[in-house]
Amino acid sequence: FHSDSSFQMNHIVFPLKGNLTRQDSMETISVEKIYERDSWKLHKAFQSDGGFERNFTVMGDLVIEKMADQMGLFTIERRWGKVDSTWSLIYYGSKEKSW
Repeated sequence: FHSDSSFQMNHIVFPLKGNLTRQDSMETISVEKIYERDSWKLHKAFQSDGGFERNFTVMGDLVIEKMADQMGLFTIERRWGKVDSTWSLIYYGSKEKSW
């Protein structure tokens, strides 16, 4: 997925739905985001030595991948689902906390 841009683009269900969430001590703002093919920024491979942790939750034909910094201030969630018997990215969201 990360090493081949054509593979990546062909394994994303566009328009891709997601949420952008910002949280501070006063309020949480969550906005639905729709990612289009022509504005997608290619994802790079996960680097575990960058201060982020990653975990996966498998629920049949759905895999939820969460990446978060060690302080829990920034989280990314990607959801992968089986589409035509192949795994594809079906959701992309992020959450940012500022105190």
